[in-house]
Amino acid sequence: MKRLVYILSSFLVLSCSDDYLKETPLSNLSAQQILIKPSGFDMYMTGLYAASREEIAMGDNTYYALNQVATDVVADAGVEYAGLRNYQTLYTPTNNNLALLWNWAYTQMIVRANTILSYGEGANIGWESEARKNRILAEARFFRAYTYNLLVHSFGGVPIVDQVSTSPKNDYQ
Repeated sequence: MKRLVYILSSFLVLSCSDDYLKETPLSNLSAQQILIKPSGFDMYMTGLYAASREEIAMGDNTYYALNQVATDVVADAGVEYAGLRNYQTLYTPTNNNLALLWNWAYTQMIVRANTILSYGEGANIGWESEARKNRILAEARFFRAYTYNLLVHSFGGVPIVDQVSTSPKNDYQ
């Protein structure tokens, strides 16, 4: 019995080290792992383009409801859109379409664009040409500006987030 206790205690002491506790995530990749070469930026741009398509597809008819029905751009024929014909009744804190728009902008578009811009300025990326680097960065800036334009037209003054947050933050101005 004493021998078994020695074996188990030595096993516990020898098997636990700091290196053993370090994990390598195998199911997901971070920006630090992807944005180290131009092909990684192509993948991130694909994600940014995919997020931009969500503007039209998010919710059921969020884009249509917020950007067309309540304006003079289109005329709706459905009774279900009667409440959307007036900005004063449409743009209220209880409108779920506005929450979808806000969350899409800040959790998909702006954060992805800022990540591309932040890592794209790195000196050790190995861009094939300055023109390719400038194209990627310009596209990211365009999507960020387009998203802010949509937010400003929907909400008025909004917080401008132009860098990647490395810690939780709730004091945006």
